[in-house]
Amino acid sequence: MSDRARILDSIRRAPAARLAHPGSYESPAVSPSWAAFAAGLRAAGGESHGPIARAVLSETIASVCRSRGDGPVRIDPALVSELGPGEWVPLDLEAAPEALADIHVLVSRGCVGVAENGAVAVPIVEPALARALFLCQHLVLVLEVERLEADLHGGFARFWSTEPAGRTVWISGPSKTADIEQTLVLGAHGPRTLAVIGVGDRDA
Repeated sequence: MSDRARILDSIRRAPAARLAHPGSYESPAVSPSWAAFAAGLRAAGGESHGPIARAVLSETIASVCRSRGDGPVRIDPALVSELGPGEWVPLDLEAAPEALADIHVLVSRGCVGVAENGAVAVPIVEPALARALFLCQHLVLVLEVERLEADLHGGFARFWSTEPAGRTVWISGPSKTADIEQTLVLGAHGPRTLAVIGVGDRDA
C-alpha cells in the first residue's frame, strides 16, 4: 500500500466528531470610531492620519508622500478634481502592467473601513488600479470617517449597498510574509507601507 493510500485509509477510519452549530455571529465589542479603526490599523502594521478637514487633504497627502522618499507618485484619476495639482501625476489607466512597476507611492480612495482589523475596501473599477495597488512601494488611502463599520460583516454590507456591481480589494496594513525561516518581510506581495488618511469630523 502506498503512503497516499495509507493516509487516506487512516482518514476514513478516524471517528467522525459531531460539533454543535456555533450559533449566530456576535459582533465584537468594537465601536466604529476613528480611534478604534486607527488601533486596528496600527496592529496590522499600518499608520493613520487624522481625521482631518477636507481643506487640508492635499497638504496632508503631500506630506505623507514626501515622508516616503523620492520616487514617482501616482493618484487615482477619480481624486484629481479633489486634490488638484501637486507632487503627483494621475495614474495612466491604459498603461501596460510592466509600466506600473516603478510607482513609488500610489494614492487612492477607500470606500469602507473596518475598526476591528483596520481593513479598508478599495473599489476596483479599472484593471490598472488593481495592478497598481500591488505594484506600488507605498500606498496611501483616503477614507471618509463616516464610512467606518465595527466589523467585516458590517463592512461588506456597507460595500454592497454602495457598490452593488463592483469588485473590491480589502487591504489591512502593508504586505507581509514570514514563510521562509519565520523572517518577516514587508512588501513581498504588495506595498511596503500603508497609510490611511481620515477625512471628516466624526467622533474620534
